[in-house]
Amino acid sequence: SGTAAAPSVSVGTADNGIYSPGTDQVAVATGGTGRLFIDASGRVGVGTSSPNDLNSNADDLVVGSGSGNRGISVYSGTGSLGNIYFADGTSGNAPLRGAITYNHSDDSLKLLVNASERLRIDGSGRLLVGTTASANRFGVHSQLQVSGTSRATSSISLSQRDNASSDAPAIYFYSAVRSDGNSLGLLQFGGKPGGNTTQTGATIEAVVDGETFSGGDNSDLPGRLVFSTTADGSGTPTERIRIDSSGR
Repeated sequence: SGTAAAPSVSVGTADNGIYSPGTDQVAVATGGTGRLFIDASGRVGVGTSSPNDLNSNADDLVVGSGSGNRGISVYSGTGSLGNIYFADGTSGNAPLRGAITYNHSDDSLKLLVNASERLRIDGSGRLLVGTTASANRFGVHSQLQVSGTSRATSSISLSQRDNASSDAPAIYFYSAVRSDGNSLGLLQFGGKPGGNTTQTGATIEAVVDGETFSGGDNSDLPGRLVFSTTADGSGTPTERIRIDSSGR
């Protein structure tokens, strides 16, 4: 019984309180407007009286009316965690089978799957897969890092699965540089032989090979490929093969 404008149980003023908008339903109104609704199945709507209109796999709690900006904030301490947990039980690691956690102490966001951390975005925006801390490789903390203990756990696969398509997977390197001798992209192979210092074993590098804008053509970007390997006892790679912009 009652309405949002005149709830059957008022609190403070006549248009604040609890009422029933339908059979086996309970709602809370403030200022004469329904704000929170619980339907006959226990679904909760904040800002909506029909949480059952949303996908049945995720309608236990619905926030928003379908218009304007809406959201949920997890308000934690400056050095604390903000968590959303996904559980399938109450014992062992079942209460934490999956999670999204924001750590305010280092401003990192991590994703847990099967009760283990699988992905992290650290405070510098680096995407870390299979590791919890950024690693310096060849003097660089890369923006994407994939780490594991085998090829299967530390590899990247690109797949094109449409048999009717003539396209194939691709990796693109783009550089804003355009002067002769500038690097356009680098593949670097290395490891840590017997120590903690990363050493380079081989490189493949694309380099600007000549004058750009030659003849007033602003679409001209000559390039060369340089293949280098490191000799036994040497600490740096040496160029072995070069394919210049003329194909030589």
